[in-house]
Amino acid sequence: MIQPTGAFLDSQAEAVLQREGLPYWALYLLLCVILMLLAFIFLRDKERRQRLSLSLHGPRRRFDLLALQTRQARERKKRTGLLRELALSARRHKIRPKEADEVWKRLDALETKLQPQRAEMKRLAARLASLRSKSPRRRRQDSGEQAVKTVKQSLKKTLAGIASLERLQNPLLEELGRIVRASRSSHEAFLPLYAQLDLADEAIAEFQAAIDKIKKT
Repeated sequence: MIQPTGAFLDSQAEAVLQREGLPYWALYLLLCVILMLLAFIFLRDKERRQRLSLSLHGPRRRFDLLALQTRQARERKKRTGLLRELALSARRHKIRPKEADEVWKRLDALETKLQPQRAEMKRLAARLASLRSKSPRRRRQDSGEQAVKTVKQSLKKTLAGIASLERLQNPLLEELGRIVRASRSSHEAFLPLYAQLDLADEAIAEFQAAIDKIKKT
């Protein structure tokens, strides 16, 4: 009996697969079993598993750490500003804790130097505004362009002097703010600042705890 061509080819292909080895489904099953065994062995290897975890989570861990440190730095800067504000408020209201005598005197000395510098800054700014209010033609006729240049240079120098004195003033204000806060004066002007400082301290501590936790993992 003559077999159809299609049936003959199917029987021939099956015979070839059987002669060459296992059928495809058996090979796939064997491969799955091997992969499962490798995964099982890998999961039992704690050190290898930790290395994989670090390689996968390293970039995310560094990103989280940097984000926390940035937010903590922002809170520290906010706290510094609040301490300065508390010190300035104490000086405005003339509330001077006994422990602040020395820093108060140093701030007074700096303020004595700053007052004439600030007055000069206002004078120069007013002079510059007056010169600039003239028309360009009038400035050329009155040698106003050179006057503008001279005033601008003087103003720049004065501002630099003020900035230099304020850099000396800022740490003293922070120290005074800490002293006033520690004294816990009940003056009503200080109460909102106390509350904000307490919140800033709590936030800084929370960020530090989260940072320490990430560093330990």
